[in-house]
Amino acid sequence: MNRNFRTLSAFMRSMWLIEPTFAEAHIPFIQSYIAGDFNPKAFQDDEDEENEESGDDRLSRVGYAVSSSASASERSQTRYGLEDPELPDDSIFVLDIRGAIFKESTCCSIGTEEYCQLLNLAYAHEKIIGIVCLIDSPGGQLSGTPTLYDAIRNPQKPTVSVINEGLMASAAYWLACGSDDIYATQKSDQVGSIGVYVQFEDNRERKKQLGITTHTIYSDRSSEKNRPFREALDGNPALLREDLNQAADLFREAVEQGRGARIKPVKKGGPDVFQGGLFYASQAIELGLIDGFGNLDTAVNRVVELHQARQQESPTTPLNGGFAITETPAAVETVAPAAPAPVAATEPEQPAEEITQPVAAIDADPQPTTTQTPTKSMAIFGYVQLAALAAIKGTAAEAVTEEQTNAINAELASGGFNVHVISQADFAEVQNLQAQLTTANGTIAEKDKEIARLGKQPGAFGSTVEKTEETITPTPEAAISETDAELKRLKGNA
Repeated sequence: MNRNFRTLSAFMRSMWLIEPTFAEAHIPFIQSYIAGDFNPKAFQDDEDEENEESGDDRLSRVGYAVSSSASASERSQTRYGLEDPELPDDSIFVLDIRGAIFKESTCCSIGTEEYCQLLNLAYAHEKIIGIVCLIDSPGGQLSGTPTLYDAIRNPQKPTVSVINEGLMASAAYWLACGSDDIYATQKSDQVGSIGVYVQFEDNRERKKQLGITTHTIYSDRSSEKNRPFREALDGNPALLREDLNQAADLFREAVEQGRGARIKPVKKGGPDVFQGGLFYASQAIELGLIDGFGNLDTAVNRVVELHQARQQESPTTPLNGGFAITETPAAVETVAPAAPAPVAATEPEQPAEEITQPVAAIDADPQPTTTQTPTKSMAIFGYVQLAALAAIKGTAAEAVTEEQTNAINAELASGGFNVHVISQADFAEVQNLQAQLTTANGTIAEKDKEIARLGKQPGAFGSTVEKTEETITPTPEAAISETDAELKRLKGNA
């Protein structure tokens, strides 16, 4: 199918997670695209027009690597491709996500499919220790966004997102929640717009004016076909709104999963971040939507800290999401993400009614602390993507289902890992049973000692003195007496 048609189809039919003022401002471009008057070269740089870029060239423009040990000025001047033989060890892959987000690439931007392709290449690269996503986007198409969120949230290597002095709204915020930390560059940056909507035109009256009559006939067996859309056209949007509600619930689930306890509870009279509001950076920090202020260098340093923390993590602590990994049968190291905590500097927390001063955000230059910040890294998994395991990151222990546990174990088995995942509740039960067994063994040992002590007392039953079998040998006198007795018996019977 022609890619231009698929792009047009996405414009016309998809649910969108996009900041509405951006969408409204670009309607003329969409109309020109539909009318066939759109000139893609108007959006190309001069050198692009002269040197028609291949797909690989386009990908390299939005994804590049920088040395984590280089200075800030060196990073801005020296960029490496993933295939560059001079790529330094411990480098950071930078993914530049700008503009409206589509599932497929368009003339103006690459799509989520290609973004995922680049991320997977970076995860698999032995010299890349983590990812930085530079994001300036109003959001975009619902399709493809959850997949990109999953790719960013991949536990193999740490990921940090930075608002590239602009907007991180709707779908862009959804996918950013897959990263370990999120920073704003400037106070003017805007974050949020957590919501879903659909827009369509009712051109039936216009068709009537033109003398056009449209007949739509459904099979008797297809009463539910397009029903939400049909009823919305007739003035009853309830079913279509329910479809949107389901998408909004998925959005909220991703935010809660990715941000966890960092999302602040709704204060009395305060904003609810899940109602679609858009917030400037300082307020977004207060609400827990992002972690503080920073730039590319802040993000690179943060990735290095997360990577180093991963190397030092305890092999015995249960994994985030209420799981512990048990050895079956060989000893295998496990890794435990730390508890989540906001990076922004805050005042001691007060009750909601008593808070009078806004929470202070960190400056752009200082390094964020590594204390109690979640990490997605699991050293034992190498470069294998474990989607089922990644999906439970941030999930409370009691919320993890048996189906999720089984899916993770099947994934581990197919990857050749000698490990088995059990729920935190089962792990606690095993520990409890082990404690009971240890107590019982101790009691038995004490009883054995007491029995041994009592058995050595004089005249006591159960003496520990070894018994020997007694053998009685008849004496010669006894043998003669028995013979005489037998002879007397025989004479008496004669």
